[in-house]
Amino acid sequence: MERRFVVISGLPGSGKTSLARRLSSAMGLPLIDKDDLLEKLFESKGTGDREWRRTLSRESDRALHTAAAASDGGAVLVSFWHQRGMAADSGTPTRWLSPLSPLIVNVRCACPAETAATRFLARKRHAGHLDSETLPDVLVGLRALEDLDPIDVGPHVDVDTSREPDLALVIADINAAFARCARRAGHERQALLQDLASKIVSVPRPHPVRVAIDGVDAAGKTTLAEELAPVVKTLGRPVIRASIDGFHHPREIRRRRGELSPEGYFHDSFNYLALTAALLEPLGPDGSRTFRRAVFDFQTDSDVDAPVEHAEPNAVLLFDGVFLLRPELRVHFDFSVFLKADFSVTMARAERRDVDMFGGVDVVRRRYQERYVPGQQLYLASAQPEKRASVVVDNNDPARARICHVNYFES
Repeated sequence: MERRFVVISGLPGSGKTSLARRLSSAMGLPLIDKDDLLEKLFESKGTGDREWRRTLSRESDRALHTAAAASDGGAVLVSFWHQRGMAADSGTPTRWLSPLSPLIVNVRCACPAETAATRFLARKRHAGHLDSETLPDVLVGLRALEDLDPIDVGPHVDVDTSREPDLALVIADINAAFARCARRAGHERQALLQDLASKIVSVPRPHPVRVAIDGVDAAGKTTLAEELAPVVKTLGRPVIRASIDGFHHPREIRRRRGELSPEGYFHDSFNYLALTAALLEPLGPDGSRTFRRAVFDFQTDSDVDAPVEHAEPNAVLLFDGVFLLRPELRVHFDFSVFLKADFSVTMARAERRDVDMFGGVDVVRRRYQERYVPGQQLYLASAQPEKRASVVVDNNDPARARICHVNYFES
């Protein structure tokens, strides 16, 4: 996954650090603040005159670049950045920002110069900064900076920081900007994940958001859920991963209509009462948030003693599986994704994926042709998941997967 960088820019006193701290916490990205690095240098090397401060400031610029380049998943970067028209040695250089990653967004903090000046003079900083200006002097400097062009780094998100901004709206705008970055860079898959994650975390619930990732066999459900989980986490939300595979019926129930029965596959495969009792209802309205991720192992055909866990109220459950949007289940999900893939595509995937499980390509092909595909056709006809899903994703080509339909009226 490409690293993601949020570059915070704006006038001194515009609220860059305050916003950056909130974004860092909410998005799960480390904060790298040039002032923090500079003040460490003041502590280790001492303070001095303005020429000494300028020397240490340039050294902290290099430290900021080094820390950003070494970050694993990206970061929130804060500094007073160099703008065209400023003195050559004023502000942190920006030429190294864009090469960090194709996923880079500039959040521009905007507030009146008068507000920024008042804040600038009121804040208490390390003595090494040599802050001694008066309000008229600061105002003159800030008004001159207002006339300069903003830094040219990635798509920008303008935030009014004259008052405390709505963090959820800011993050939604940032995620939309990341999605545009990904598309421009040819990273359609990353753009899709960013878009889905943004939609999921914007669902307002006082309890964990329960997300169904549905689709026919071999549509790519588990892969999408696994790829989506870290993206949701970077938006500051704990993720619970679980699958319908942990809620099978015993073999004698699953096969009671016959080994290859499509009706048996659709009606008898899974224990929905156990699923709702152990996982979906506890995470829903008025639920205890005490849950279990699985109750049965279909491979050993035995119960599972899964630990009891407790969910945070802002958690997101990413639950993948087949038949998830049937009437008795869909009422327990707050958001749903249906992965659309042609049976010719999923059959080819299954022949590669399931050959070891079933013992040969011919066996896989027969099971799909006689049990799984007809069973899915029963589901598609009766539950109409494409009409019920919050979002429908065309996943015939995973590298170019795209949202092809959004049902805002139903979740």
